[in-house]
Amino acid sequence: MKAKSSFDKVYKKLNNEQKDAVNSISGPVLVIAGPGTGKTQILTLRIANIILKTDTEPNSILALTFTESGVKAMRERLASFIGKTAYYVNITTFHSFALDVLQNNPEYFLITRNSKVASDLEKLTIVQNILEKNPNSFEYLRPQGDIYYYSNYIIKCIQDLKREGITYKKYKEIIKDNKEIIKKLKNETKKITYKNQNIIRDLTKQLELKKIYKGYQQSLKKQNLYDFEDLINRVNNKFQKEETLLREYQEKYQYVLVDEFQDTNNSQYNILKNLTSFWGENADIFAVGDDEQSIYRFQGASMQNILNFTYDFPKAKIITLKQNYRSTQLILDSSRELIRNNKQSIEKYVGGIEKNLNSNIEFSESKIRYYNFSNGITESYFITTKIKELLEKGENPEDIAVLYRYNSDSIDIANILSKLGIMYNLEGGENILADSLIIKLVNLFKVILNSLKNQENLDLFTVLSYKFLGFDYVDNLKIARKAANKKIQIYDYILSNEFIEEKIVEKPEKYTEFLLEKIPSWQQFDQENTFTKTFENIIEESGYLTYLLKQKNSAENINKINSLYNEIKNWASSNKEFKLKNFLANIEILNANNLKITETDFDIISNSVTLCTVHKSKGLEFKYVFIYGFTDKKWGNNTVRELIKLPEGILISEVGGKKQEVMDNKEKNEEERRLFYVAITRAKQNVYITSANKYSTAWGEKETEKSMFYYELPQKNIQNIDIKKIENKSFIKKALEHTFVPTTNTNISKKEENLLKGLINSYKLSVTGLNTYLECPYKFKLNTLIKTPRSKAPYLSFGTAVHYALESMYRKFKEDSKLPKFDFLYNSYRFSLNKEILTKQENIVYQKKGQLVLKAYYEKYKDQFVKPEYLERLFGYGFSKVLVEDMELTGKVDRIELLKNESGIMYVKVIDYKTGKPKSRNEILGKTKNSDGAYKRQLVFYKILCDLDRSFKYKAKSFELDFVGDSKGVKPKKEVFEISEGEIKELKNIIVDTLHKIRNMEFNRTTDYNICNKCDYKNHCWPEGVPRLTFKQNNLEF
Repeated sequence: MKAKSSFDKVYKKLNNEQKDAVNSISGPVLVIAGPGTGKTQILTLRIANIILKTDTEPNSILALTFTESGVKAMRERLASFIGKTAYYVNITTFHSFALDVLQNNPEYFLITRNSKVASDLEKLTIVQNILEKNPNSFEYLRPQGDIYYYSNYIIKCIQDLKREGITYKKYKEIIKDNKEIIKKLKNETKKITYKNQNIIRDLTKQLELKKIYKGYQQSLKKQNLYDFEDLINRVNNKFQKEETLLREYQEKYQYVLVDEFQDTNNSQYNILKNLTSFWGENADIFAVGDDEQSIYRFQGASMQNILNFTYDFPKAKIITLKQNYRSTQLILDSSRELIRNNKQSIEKYVGGIEKNLNSNIEFSESKIRYYNFSNGITESYFITTKIKELLEKGENPEDIAVLYRYNSDSIDIANILSKLGIMYNLEGGENILADSLIIKLVNLFKVILNSLKNQENLDLFTVLSYKFLGFDYVDNLKIARKAANKKIQIYDYILSNEFIEEKIVEKPEKYTEFLLEKIPSWQQFDQENTFTKTFENIIEESGYLTYLLKQKNSAENINKINSLYNEIKNWASSNKEFKLKNFLANIEILNANNLKITETDFDIISNSVTLCTVHKSKGLEFKYVFIYGFTDKKWGNNTVRELIKLPEGILISEVGGKKQEVMDNKEKNEEERRLFYVAITRAKQNVYITSANKYSTAWGEKETEKSMFYYELPQKNIQNIDIKKIENKSFIKKALEHTFVPTTNTNISKKEENLLKGLINSYKLSVTGLNTYLECPYKFKLNTLIKTPRSKAPYLSFGTAVHYALESMYRKFKEDSKLPKFDFLYNSYRFSLNKEILTKQENIVYQKKGQLVLKAYYEKYKDQFVKPEYLERLFGYGFSKVLVEDMELTGKVDRIELLKNESGIMYVKVIDYKTGKPKSRNEILGKTKNSDGAYKRQLVFYKILCDLDRSFKYKAKSFELDFVGDSKGVKPKKEVFEISEGEIKELKNIIVDTLHKIRNMEFNRTTDYNICNKCDYKNHCWPEGVPRLTFKQNNLEF
């Protein structure tokens, strides 16, 4: 009776359409439930009504949804109506349902008790292993330059196929004619058209995907793994083949209900069809959904399934909920006008549906406020200060949300909220691999592993600077400089007898103990124990754990470490030989493919502002909603790269017996529009939409425009805010102060000053040193003065080999007066490359790259080669000093040719080789957005060397940059310049100014953080992470 009383109490409050849905307990029912219309309420009340009005057992009811949080919410709501009986109702996700079928019927499925869902890392590893072990099997999907380039796209394609119910066998059948079509296209004409080339490429990729799909499924089976998509497809397959199994589940579940029906994909919809097929058109199936909130197409969700329902169950009762209990009428009317721009809507296919929503709340109406800031920094700061203002007025933080398009959009807002002391809940969790504390730990692990291999890069130098290890910064600089002078690695120098004898640091034994005792002991521990124990041992003995516990946010830090540790336990459970090297290999794969380890979410959301993507906001509601970064290409007009095109007809639904494309070019924008519709309709009363004209990215400043959807909102409902009244100097100053802008000053101690003084006194300025200082003075100190030892990047090894090959060819040309053949050039390249420290795979890649690049270069210029006058000519060495005022310059030129002009006067041309991507003339001159003129500065510097070196007897008139080309089809090119007196004078002034600053020890870090993102020293300089804004770029001055 108590349950009946609770049910009646809630039932009486329902509107007529809701009551109709709850009372319709027989036959197929489709409920179109717009935002805020109480869909979860009527779904759970209908379950309660079935139990109360019929003799149906609770376990004969199956309610399906998409997330575990949705399951929890539905069960708690149902329990409030009918008590503990709710726990006997089968409320579950599609995947949990499928898993339950598999585990309870092992005789039908080839599974073991040890089978588990494949993680993103395991999927990626399987695909990459297939690509690596089959070098001759793939023409397109395994490019030489990056054999794993297509890995994520391959996984996405396999997921799409599975979500559409396309098994390997079905896919093989679909593309069975590809080879014949390719053969026919190749034989049609002597010269294949561009269009046919693209068709051949796409068909070949599909054939290559077939090989990978097969190998992928075999690897899953071998490793006792399965995809989520496999679960549902296996169940569908057995339901169709094994009538006894299907009948068992059809008899078990008399009523089937599904929430968020618009989010089902074809495989999930087939589960519903199989479960209800015995009763056909009269099945007791109840589906609740809203086609206008279908935003999961990237997960295979198909809006067309709502249409399918009306055709598969033609007798279905269709109920539209039109009363909204969330938002003001202004918000509802604005969102309705927006979504009407979509052409695909159930209203246009099924008659009698009216979706205009009526507000049933008592909030006062506020217009949608739109702010277009000059910069992303002030945009983020405004949102956070507005939130602070609301909280100070007494608003509940749980009533406030910031919604954005992508997870990365939350970084600046989260940072500022933290600085303002405002609690926030980041839905979806942070990627702990991007956290500075985790990066430090990973770098320590790299040093421990690589010292076994005697590999040196900047990791050891960087790790020695970490506070938790307790080493002195200036002592680290001294050691690095000594190692550079001796041309050995830091590791080797510390372990040498000279290190103890020379006493360049106060406590040399601390360094030797770290390298000779601690690291070897950790290495030994790793060999003898599981990595879970090794992990615990290292973080404790290194002082890392103690360091974390002393920080203000120690609880948060420990949670991040525990999140990493939990992932390590998962990895170790799958590989009993899991060691340090496996851990670092996994981390490298995750980082390289933008996969994340999510910080454990404790669901502590009380008194917290919500930050989340729009996709994560489904089902949530807030009094205040801020929609951030409302720009074109982010909200609408997104570029979708389809690098592997699946066969036509795969992403097609049967709608009313007719084939209909699930997605076309218009549909892509329609989904984006639905996403914005969902964002707006999360709001109860207040919507703040913000955008900016410019945003700082890792690749430089990006100019943007407001989203096209702005113009689809009714302008009478928008209040455009005058930004000039907000973005004053005081506001900008505060925005900068609260955004992550760490100091770039690097104060020099007396101890360090004494070290640097001797280095500066003997220093000669080269153009590389000059360009380095102008880029970042602190980098100049470390790289040019201290000369911290570091391993050579593979692309630099490629450059060295190309330079050596060209020098060898020209030297042979000069000696024999006969141009060597290409084989001589390439063999010289191979000889040099083989001397470089590269992995086997890197060597193979660069052997091929060198052959392609040098062949193109040789064939283009072989008739233009001129015997050189000088090769590798040195300036400013020995007695031939080059002075600007009292400052010495030095340099080395790749090649100098002696030429005659039309008047017969001899002059020389100075040539410098470049192995990177060829630059345009304007890029060389520094006239483009992201160029700094370093290449032209180099040529002017060479002119100064030639003019001032008394041992050089020629007049340098012409200066050439010789771009050798690259392996991606970019042809070699040459750019020739003459240098003016004005350019010489200007550069001399820069040289004098720079050398004065060097002598004054002005070694601050650059404030152009885009440079930092590409710098080898970024982990050393910014252990807490590289700042995301730049004063210079953002033009924010105060």
